[in-house]
Amino acid sequence: MRMIRKAIPQDAWGLAKVHSLSWQAAYAGLIDPEFLKTRTPEHSYNIFSQDGCDSIWLAEQDGQIIGFCRISESEEAGEKCGEIAALYLLPQFQHQGIGRRLIEAGIEQLRRHGYPRIVCWVLKSNQNARQFYQRCGFVEDPVEQTLVMGTPQTILRCHFDIKS
Repeated sequence: MRMIRKAIPQDAWGLAKVHSLSWQAAYAGLIDPEFLKTRTPEHSYNIFSQDGCDSIWLAEQDGQIIGFCRISESEEAGEKCGEIAALYLLPQFQHQGIGRRLIEAGIEQLRRHGYPRIVCWVLKSNQNARQFYQRCGFVEDPVEQTLVMGTPQTILRCHFDIKS
């Protein structure tokens, strides 16, 4: 049975495994392989154990964490908005509607916090992720940034407007 629930601190290791395995699958061939090697479960665990799990909703199947959505507040052009800060799902669970359920949970929480707009940033070269966000109602903006992931990578901003 699959369920979506709010993460708790004890979920940090399970989240770290999903994060690391998802990075390896999603970004292989898109970013510097040497940089990708540094994205280990231990590296991810340090992030989750330091940042906490307060703003994370996870998907669980038979007691195993299989994906998660992390939300946050962002400021874009001087305006506060919600942000889908991370969305990761183990590859074997993709294309089953779980990612959509996770992003809907994140959007609902951000809506409850009163944000009229939600943004997310996606690797420009990641066509699968871009298409997924578009299917979920996000619109690509003409705003880009460069992140160094071993080598410079372009990320693209997308937005989703909350309907009143």
